[in-house]
Amino acid sequence: MLKFMRNQAFIKTLMWIVIISFVGWLGFELGYGGGRRGGTNPEVGQIAGVPIYWTDFRQDISDLRDYQRRQTNVPMDDFDLDEQVWQQNVRRIILKQAIAQMNIVVTPDEVAQEMVSNPPSGFEKVPEFQRADGRGFDRDKYRQFLATITDQRWFQITGVSFKYYESQVRFEVQVRKLQEAIEDGGWITEAALRQAYVDQNEKVKLRVIAAPISLVPDTMVKVSEEEVRQDYQTSLREYKQPARAKLTYVLIPKRASAADSLRAINEIRDIRHQLSGGADFDELARRFSEDEETGHEGGKLGTFGRGTMVAEFDSVAFSLKPGEISDPVHTRFGWHVIKVERRVEDTAWHERWDRLKARMKMVPPEAGTPKDSVEARHILIRDNAPGVETLDSLQTMAESLTASGPRFAERAAELHLTPETTPWFTRDVLYPIQSVRDPLRRLVRWAFVGEIGTVASPASTEEYLVVARLADRRKEGPQPLEEVRDGIEAKLRLRKRVDIAAGWLAPVAAKVAQGQTMDQAVLGTDFEVIDLGPFSRSQYLPEVEAGAWDGFTGAAFALTRPGQTSGVVKVDERGAYLMTLVERTLDWTAFEGQRESLRQRLVRQRRQSLFADWELYAREAAKIEDYRDQFYTYN
Repeated sequence: MLKFMRNQAFIKTLMWIVIISFVGWLGFELGYGGGRRGGTNPEVGQIAGVPIYWTDFRQDISDLRDYQRRQTNVPMDDFDLDEQVWQQNVRRIILKQAIAQMNIVVTPDEVAQEMVSNPPSGFEKVPEFQRADGRGFDRDKYRQFLATITDQRWFQITGVSFKYYESQVRFEVQVRKLQEAIEDGGWITEAALRQAYVDQNEKVKLRVIAAPISLVPDTMVKVSEEEVRQDYQTSLREYKQPARAKLTYVLIPKRASAADSLRAINEIRDIRHQLSGGADFDELARRFSEDEETGHEGGKLGTFGRGTMVAEFDSVAFSLKPGEISDPVHTRFGWHVIKVERRVEDTAWHERWDRLKARMKMVPPEAGTPKDSVEARHILIRDNAPGVETLDSLQTMAESLTASGPRFAERAAELHLTPETTPWFTRDVLYPIQSVRDPLRRLVRWAFVGEIGTVASPASTEEYLVVARLADRRKEGPQPLEEVRDGIEAKLRLRKRVDIAAGWLAPVAAKVAQGQTMDQAVLGTDFEVIDLGPFSRSQYLPEVEAGAWDGFTGAAFALTRPGQTSGVVKVDERGAYLMTLVERTLDWTAFEGQRESLRQRLVRQRRQSLFADWELYAREAAKIEDYRDQFYTYN
């Protein structure tokens, strides 16, 4: 596929990977000063007592913006950059304070060893670090490069100074040591190891009388208003939510106009005319091509085989001779002019099958297609994206909506636009509008500081201009009853169906308690005795519509001796059950063989959770004051 026919989702994913990596390089040494400064350099916030100053914060954002432009050439919203830098500041300060408290030291030798062992991403592709035989990255060359490093050359390769990178490496080693120190508490006892083996391998056989809720018709269950209200009041903590907001919005699609399509046709024809007059293809591609990835390289596409490109492009490219330039070619990406510089033909295929073609005979299917390839360039003029005049017109339309204020809905109707409303969303949401694939951080931030009923200035995404009115906002607290009523009613219905099932089963359980066997107890009823197992804790049992670590599993494995009966067991959302243990088995012969894999799994799980839980706790414990919204204008 052509390089310019890029998958936009992939580009954005790559962009975020690059940005997240770079943000990790920002400001590893605190460097924000030791106290509160005057009004010329106000604080944008404080993190665990450390002030973050406006000029430093904006410089970090500027550095990140410049870096991502050099790496991806895809613009990024200031509010996304702002949030990335802020979150990294939070993490960096919390980690640095913990590192200082635990007196974690990293020596210059450890930093140097880390640099040698783990080159920065991308270095493995730098030509000067390749092996002479062409077989990949040469670590010795990289080691020599580090020994004679110049900051200028480092910046050329990475886009950041060597000092920044050295700070990053030092910090990464410190964080790794901190993580190891925290995870030292993640050791696994022999008892924990054996319990994990038991949970995984122990099995039971049961005799069960089951009354799953599927036996209870929903028509038998009534839930009163008073029951709903009582459950709501007793479960208020369950319904507590953070502050939320909702927007009413319109989307103005960024579509090419008829004038844009005509412009593209005229421009590609003019380019072809210049080429016919002897103009240099390389120069025109650099000046006019709208393929962001190849235009600056004179339109070079490299060498590609048949079927690599879209069909329209492919058929023209393989019909040209070396040095020939095509007439304008249209694909779904726009208009192209193609120049083939070199052809490599599948000689063996042509020698075998061209004779048949010459005699007007069909080439058999097993012949396939020749593995020909061409080296080519192209110039692309897009006709599927709006031009400057179209974008200006759309921007004017969007700004008229912003200015409409309380007449937002009326103005939208005048423009033949249909307002829609988002669901409630919280501050941490990036995509409040489901049909918009780009994050809308600025609108989300505004939704929690703006005045209800006002309209924000237009937000621009790849596909739309978004104009939003703040429809409503709620403070932190429980959801209103009306929002959770259906869920409460459904929960109470399930609970009552379990109670009804348990009531049906109670007389049978009473007979068993009086000494009857299960088979005797079910005589004259609609119940039957089901023989189950052997089964493990993780198995779902369709015969009784229960199992897999639920209440049924817990009750089954709580039985310790053969012949022991449980009594009626009510299992939430499943039903009611009476069970008798027949057999409980556990084969310990495989324990020693599984010991190490079990230990590694438990250590991995515990370590992952330990450091993640520690970071979450440290964030919650840190006093974080965020004043950023005071520095932005949203309307």
